[in-house]
Amino acid sequence: MIKVEGVSHRLGERLALDRVTVSFAEQRVGVIGANGSGKSTFARLLNGLIVPDSGRVTVDGLSTAREGRQVRRNVGFVFTDPDAQIVMPTVAEDVAFG
Repeated sequence: MIKVEGVSHRLGERLALDRVTVSFAEQRVGVIGANGSGKSTFARLLNGLIVPDSGRVTVDGLSTAREGRQVRRNVGFVFTDPDAQIVMPTVAEDVAFG
């Protein structure tokens, strides 16, 4: 279970996320939005790469702020830019890889 509770995050002076609250239980989730709408920031918060300015994110009861390394073992994300793929040359192959 991933829980996002009242999360806000600024990138410099710009508010990227404003009091977001949402939860996901054992499912795949896609986040769609315009350029600059906070999708990448949201993904980085979900797997503990960055810490929210306020609110909290937990994954299976683990705080991404305090236990980010352990959280990253269970949460991943896939880039849509082929040049940013982590393991495989295409998004489909990265998803299939796991």
